[in-house]
Amino acid sequence: MSLYTLFETDRNCETEGFRLVLQDGDVEIVFVVARAGGANKQFASKMQSLMRPHQHAAQSGNLKDQIAEDVMIKVMAESLILDWSGVADRDGEALEFNKENCTQLLTDLPELRDAIWAEANKVANFITSE
Repeated sequence: MSLYTLFETDRNCETEGFRLVLQDGDVEIVFVVARAGGANKQFASKMQSLMRPHQHAAQSGNLKDQIAEDVMIKVMAESLILDWSGVADRDGEALEFNKENCTQLLTDLPELRDAIWAEANKVANFITSE
């Protein structure tokens, strides 16, 4: 084993995403998730653009939690979650993938948001496969 095996990432996977599969009984729910960083320049660009109006507050430690959460949700909906399948609303109706539905889902389900964020930051999900 070499360090390349442990740490070399697949740049395409970082930008095109990997399949995060969740099981709910017999239902398979799939999120296509890009990397939060690395080759995913859209993530960095979106984060920078949305944080620009709040830069002073962030640097001085005065960024309100709600603003930080809102920015993170927008960044995730616009640059990390690229697609999904098997996602349903509260009533069990299929939820079409789009930025508005993604934003609403991440707002409604903070634990899901945290789980996807963790996976988007897990280097192992983007390691080059042989």
